Amino acid sequence: MFRGIMRYMFGRFSPGFLGFLLPLVVLPGLSFGASLQKPTADVNPRECAQMSEPYVTERLAIWQQRLKLEDWKISILMAHPNDLKPKTLGNIHWDADKKSAVIRVLDASDYQLGCRDMLDDMEFTVVHELIHLELSSLPRSDASRRDEEYAVNQIADALLKLDRRK
Repeated sequence: MFRGIMRYMFGRFSPGFLGFLLPLVVLPGLSFGASLQKPTADVNPRECAQMSEPYVTERLAIWQQRLKLEDWKISILMAHPNDLKPKTLGNIHWDADKKSAVIRVLDASDYQLGCRDMLDDMEFTVVHELIHLELSSLPRSDASRRDEEYAVNQIADALLKLDRRK
């Protein structure tokens, strides 16, 4: 699932960290019952746009539980490109003291993908940003930013592949 994000070398993150995340994904995912489903065939853009925000909000709740971030108050805002950094599809801003965060996800009206692909991409953005939140207590620098982005992309991709194999 390449989203046009530049891939970088894995860097300083150890395989032990990945081992920590895998049980968080596989076991809790079994506890969710009925949920919003992605369309089996592409629907018209208007219908897809209407289902995108509830779908992303539902997926946020699932991934927040899986990543053990239930004590955080996290909300989703649909955003347009001028609300995001160039060449990005989302971002996250958090307040560690208040344990609150806002994830911005590119609005459905700004996508040029089919509905299923767009919803998959939006979910990737949510998972990607939640992983950044999980790593927020680690030291950061401009030099480590590329390594972190690469690791976050790899982890998000692996988690979503595991989830979608069910």
